[in-house]
Amino acid sequence: KRDWSSDVCSSDLALNSRIVNHLEGWWDAPPRLVDDWQDAPVMDRWVREAAALRAEVLPGERWLLKDPRVSLILPLWRRAVLDRCAAVLMVRDPLEVAWSLSLRNGIPLTTGLALWAAYNRAALDGLNGLPVLVCHYDRLVGDPAGVLTEAATALVGWGELDADHPAIETAAATIRPDLRRTTWRRDAPDAIERPADIDALAALLASLAGAHDALAAKPTPVGAWEEAILDERRVRYGEIARARNARDRERERHERLEASLAARLDANREALAASREATRARSAELMQSRSEEHTSELQSRFGISY
Repeated sequence: KRDWSSDVCSSDLALNSRIVNHLEGWWDAPPRLVDDWQDAPVMDRWVREAAALRAEVLPGERWLLKDPRVSLILPLWRRAVLDRCAAVLMVRDPLEVAWSLSLRNGIPLTTGLALWAAYNRAALDGLNGLPVLVCHYDRLVGDPAGVLTEAATALVGWGELDADHPAIETAAATIRPDLRRTTWRRDAPDAIERPADIDALAALLASLAGAHDALAAKPTPVGAWEEAILDERRVRYGEIARARNARDRERERHERLEASLAARLDANREALAASREATRARSAELMQSRSEEHTSELQSRFGISY
């Protein structure tokens, strides 16, 4: 029952970031993926690593994984945990997300809207068939106890939360509306109109609010302007990702070579030790044989017995 966002990082990059980078994407340049990409043999190592890391970091029967990048690679994580999971999909106003990204990362508002859409479409695609609670962020902030009661009821029903879970009031008290980035005003001079593609996706997500024993939702089509914006970012980050992947492959090749040489060295050492032991045994046999021959010769010549 811990937030994993600070636990997954065992090196400079968290596992989810490394997987996204391997797919030649970035958190702000989601990779373009083909159908069933998660089943490609090259992804097997990432599935094993995800499963092992989940078991190591969150070994209990109840666990929580919270990272926006999971939305982009849900099919892989579903393989890693064998679909033994449920999800809470928190939906936030697209313009609020775009403004937050603009404040935090200097990302243009239209790019922020394209990223909001890409993440939410990927989430809907990746969560299809799973138990999912879809909730709007505004509701959580405005009525924490009500939303958490709804979430707890759904999770208990799906067997993902014990019936004797902590009091809702205690959990609701941890929600701090003051941390919300609310500096954007819809009547601000630099406010932009939401494109129709964004409105359509936002309407779909709003219609899905509530608990679904098996989510069945088809995302709205991607707007041409969204793809144009994201493709431009993919080209830029793709070069970085390809260089990193090439470096990773070279490092893995060296690691395999080192492991092979170490194994051969160990085998040679074992063979040498066995050869020395055999030589010592043979020397002992020869010495015993010579001693017996010498004794026999003395007995035959001089009648000496021992």
